[in-house]
Amino acid sequence: VAHPRLALSDEYWPSYDGPDGPHYVRLFERLHGRSGGPELDDRALFAYGATHARLNLALRGFFHPAAGRKLLWHLGAAADLRPHVSAIVDISRRRLVENVLDRYAERVAPRWPLLRAQVVHGDLNLDNVLLDKQGRIAAIVDFGDVGFSAQVADFAIGLASLVRGRPDDDVFRSARIAIDGYQSRIPLEPLELDVLADLVAARLAAIVTISAWRVERYPENAAYIQAWDDDSWQLLELFDATGYDEVARELGAPRPPVPTGELTRRRSEALGPALTDLTYRRPVHVVRGEGVWLFGADGERLLDAYNNVPVVGHGHPRVTEAVVRQTRLVNTHARYLYEPLIELAERLTASMPPGSGLDTVMLVNSGSEANELAWRFALAATGGQAGIVTEHAYHGVTTAIADFSPEEWPSGFRPANVETIAPPGTGGTDMQTALERLQGRLAATFIDGAFTSDGIRFPSGEDLAALVEETHAGGGLFVADEVQAGHGRTGEHLWSFVRYGITPDIVTLGKPMGNGYPVAAVITRREIAESLAATTHVFSTFGGNPVARQLARRLASPGAVDRRGPRPRPARRRRAHDPRGETRSAAGRARGQRSARRGNPDRPHRPSRQRPEDPATARLRRRARRRAGRGGFRRDRGSDLAVQHAKARHRVQLRVVPGVSRLPVRKIEEKNAGNSHRHARVDP
Repeated sequence: VAHPRLALSDEYWPSYDGPDGPHYVRLFERLHGRSGGPELDDRALFAYGATHARLNLALRGFFHPAAGRKLLWHLGAAADLRPHVSAIVDISRRRLVENVLDRYAERVAPRWPLLRAQVVHGDLNLDNVLLDKQGRIAAIVDFGDVGFSAQVADFAIGLASLVRGRPDDDVFRSARIAIDGYQSRIPLEPLELDVLADLVAARLAAIVTISAWRVERYPENAAYIQAWDDDSWQLLELFDATGYDEVARELGAPRPPVPTGELTRRRSEALGPALTDLTYRRPVHVVRGEGVWLFGADGERLLDAYNNVPVVGHGHPRVTEAVVRQTRLVNTHARYLYEPLIELAERLTASMPPGSGLDTVMLVNSGSEANELAWRFALAATGGQAGIVTEHAYHGVTTAIADFSPEEWPSGFRPANVETIAPPGTGGTDMQTALERLQGRLAATFIDGAFTSDGIRFPSGEDLAALVEETHAGGGLFVADEVQAGHGRTGEHLWSFVRYGITPDIVTLGKPMGNGYPVAAVITRREIAESLAATTHVFSTFGGNPVARQLARRLASPGAVDRRGPRPRPARRRRAHDPRGETRSAAGRARGQRSARRGNPDRPHRPSRQRPEDPATARLRRRARRRAGRGGFRRDRGSDLAVQHAKARHRVQLRVVPGVSRLPVRKIEEKNAGNSHRHARVDP
């Protein structure tokens, strides 16, 4: 920026008497550089955007009483251009400008007060900068349009200048590079990205409209006034031919959701038959989440009482901030030394019960990988080759762990190295019978502390202690699978096995660990880890990567997830009446729940007129009926259910979608109910 110099009179504003009266004079130092245009390469475009953002940052703390002045060029006053549009002689071009102003009035003007605003340069175009040999901004001149305006509108002025004169097929690519440069310093908010294209178009409309109006008044100066017209009309015609909605998306505005039916068809074609079918007959097409709520493509707000991933809620601000900040720093494999990686491991071991000996951590990417690694530890430590799981357990998708997931076994399939037992207290095959069948080959018993695939159960601590004792007597290790039940999901302890008073040999963590970001862990004793290390080493490229460990670190300590104390539970089972008189019972702990529906004999269920069930729904319904016989749940279609979520503000009416496999249900009366969008507390 040019600095003023003192005149010979030692004044910054000396006066000079001319023929027409006194004049004030200012002397500035000379700035070096050259003018630029469409020849700017990609690096120069990026640097231009970054420098524009730096200028806005520098002006952020500046204000002056005159900054609120209104200029015809001010994009916030684009409506003031309408009286001058008649100066455009060509009717078709006049309509182009009118369309731009109509769209501005509809999409931008109502949201202008919501845009971030400050004092800005107001005219940072290529004519008002000098460039160095590499095409980067070396100097900024002409602060005559400085004023208070929307920050993104100021950037739109510079962006319009950058893409003028470029070939049509290079306009949007070049614009995106400059936008990336700007966002490298000042990330644009979603609303700003949504209106950016309309602001660029408004700038182009202002150029051609003011030009036509001025030529009417000063025809002798037409060549100078209309210097930017040709390039501006070219861009306006390109925008009109492309469609302004598409132009907005090219510049970063969010694209509208694809129709649900079309997306379902494309999913089937692109992902093939091996992927599990969608759970619901009417697909839930989600576009975003906030707290306990999901928002569908059709604008419907849904209370998320199903998802077992975001343990502290969707879009938790501190979780998302951790992802963004670390991604900007570095994100690579775990072969380097990271302080937070060690801190995460230390927090995990510190969260284990004192004296448990669980002092060694391995980080991987998913619960399946964690259980796979736990199985490898068990094989190495015991020499056994077989495992025990509950009758309908689910522990993962890898080749080895799929054998430990009876819930997913094909009909008639039963691995030779796996025995199943009934959940404690339900009858059926017991541990001793399973051990006899294995004939001394036991390596590990895998148990989900909430028995989520077996109807959601919480047996006594004595029953679980007996399982641990019998596992050890059979020569195996006891693996506590905390993927579903860990991270405070059972309400009283961070880990479900703690409430049973047992000490596992291995603990596996999964999906809630990163609140939706892939990260998982195995925690075991040092001697167990050494048994595998004696023959091989374990490394997962992305296990414990910088972004994953930043997220997991925030959720790993005992105080990380705010459970706000135990909920009132007047009875192990209780009944909740929905508005139609149907009775349901709910049982469980905290977020791990089960429910059962029972029809009202005075109000028989009306036959459904819905189409036949799709295969996925039918399969899930059969599974639900199996569990119902074990005290689980059954749900008829066409039902409504009144639910109060633990973090929801209001009692809400939910549509029970046919085919739901597991829906945590809880009716909680909260005193001092907070904001419906509040998140759980997360430690720093």
